Order: sequence, then C-alpha cells, then structure tokens
Amino acid sequence: MTIDVFDSTIAWSRLRNNPILFIDETDSTNTLAKNDETEIRPRLALPGSSYVGPSIYLARTQNRGRGRGSHTWSNPQHGALLSSWSFAVRRLPQPFFSAAAGLALYQAATRTWPEVPFSIKAPNDLFIGRKKTAGILIESVEQGADKRTVVGIGMNFLAAPAGLDLATCLKEHLPSGPSGQLDDQNFELFLDTLCFELRNAVIVGQSDALGAKEKDGLLTALNRYPFYQAELGESLVSVDDLGQLHSANKYVRWQDL
Repeated sequence: MTIDVFDSTIAWSRLRNNPILFIDETDSTNTLAKNDETEIRPRLALPGSSYVGPSIYLARTQNRGRGRGSHTWSNPQHGALLSSWSFAVRRLPQPFFSAAAGLALYQAATRTWPEVPFSIKAPNDLFIGRKKTAGILIESVEQGADKRTVVGIGMNFLAAPAGLDLATCLKEHLPSGPSGQLDDQNFELFLDTLCFELRNAVIVGQSDALGAKEKDGLLTALNRYPFYQAELGESLVSVDDLGQLHSANKYVRWQDL
C-alpha cells in the first residue's frame, strides 16, 4: 500500500480542522499563501495571543517552486509534499527562525521514520545520507497590523526529480517489507508531528534567542550531515543563541551557508 501525498494531506488537514487551500497546479505555494485574502488566511484575534495557525496551502505540482536566493525547487509530477504553512504572528520572527523551522522538519521526519539517516544541511535543506529530500523557504508578510510568517516545505516522498543526482525521496530509504511501507498511518503521524513542531518553532522565532533544547537538537542534526567535517575540517561543537555554527577553530554564520 502506498499513499497519494496530495489527497492524504487534504484528508489529514480536514480531520484536524486545519484551514487548507489546495490546488492542482500553482507557481509557488508560498506566493499563494502570501497573497491570500480568503477566509482561511490566519489572523490574530484574541488579545495577547502570539500566533494563530497554521493555515495550509497545498499544490499537486508547482511550476515555479522557489528556494533560497535564486534557487528553484524542482519537483516530480507526483509524490511530493508541496506546501506552505502560514502563521499570523504578533512579532515577525528573528533570523534564527530558519534554524528552528529546519529542526521542526527534521524532528518530524526522524520521529516518524527513525531508521532513516536524516540530517540538516544549513540553511534550509533536509538530507538523507548525501542526498537532498526536502527544502524550506521562509518568507514574511507585514501590512500594517497584519503580520504573517510563511514556511514553505517541499519534500520528496515517492519520487525524486529526474536528472538531479543530489536529489532523493523517502521511499528509496525505507526498509523492505510491511515495516517500510509509506502509508496513511505514518504519514498522518509525520504531519501531526510537523504541525506541533512548527508551532513550537514559531514561538521560538518570536523570542530573543534559541533555547538549549533547540541548540542541542540542531547540533545533533547538523553533525549527522556527512559533509560538514570534510568542509570545515572538523565537526561542529556548538550552536549559539542566534543559531550560528561553531567548530573548535571556526565560526560560521547560518545565513552565510
């Protein structure tokens, strides 16, 4: 048994009463989320609330999926989660929110499929071994009192884009047999965990520093990425309050990666 990622995400969202806007094809789900003026757009309503959301924007295919900077997100025709998770916030997130959101995706993946060697490649990629399986693009909207942060997540579940040697999909790394099936049960667990962790990340992003839990989690996830030791000449030894990376003799700013 396998799943339809698009249909299963819609079913999960409706079951959990998360507002969702879905479309067969769009240029970018982040653009869809940022430009949304419909009733599903998240809005702060309760006095003192720090965030509302997520509202989810979903596409079966993207024809202009965007990555960080000038990069693009190439997706297979089927089997990828092409989504944006939009939160209304009282305060736009700090720059280290990118690290917290990456950790949220990593934690959701590893808790659902602990046998798969996921890792984080800063600033915005989820890897399995030496190949990329997911990317994150964070954007913000500020129009007067309306402040929203949008977390775009593209993740290959059943297939990887053709012609990209450094791309992979989750299905290729699951064990054979019933325990390795990608089904609605473990996909729902993944989405439940991702939603929970993204909400926590939004709270962290509105604070002034990463907490010890986030710093320790990032250090573990980053050191599981096979290339850091080769690129830096040594393993990372700490992540600081602002999400910057430290090895024994070097300091790397997250935004420079």
